[in-house]
Amino acid sequence: MRWLLASGKLAANAIHEAFVKNDFSEATLAKYERELAAELDTELQKSFKLQQRGSWNINGNYWLLNYIVKKAATNKHARNMIAETLSNETARKELTNPLVYLKILFS
Repeated sequence: MRWLLASGKLAANAIHEAFVKNDFSEATLAKYERELAAELDTELQKSFKLQQRGSWNINGNYWLLNYIVKKAATNKHARNMIAETLSNETARKELTNPLVYLKILFS
């Protein structure tokens, strides 16, 4: 949701600026892409890393993702850790570290 709002706000600003300058050239509108990349690239890279961690599989079985979800269903610490990633940038960053999964495995 945050990505959608950030993208919409940046797009509206770029369009507004183009109207004010009466300049709809590629150079003027390219500012939107630069600002969007600056705003979201780091977060998108973290999300991509998390998707990669979740897609580790053996014989088509996504064992790590399945294990973490099962662990979260029965372990309050694991559940809170996952829930915090939805709202906390620091917690999201921690989940890109493979050692975090060892902590969950042994909790």
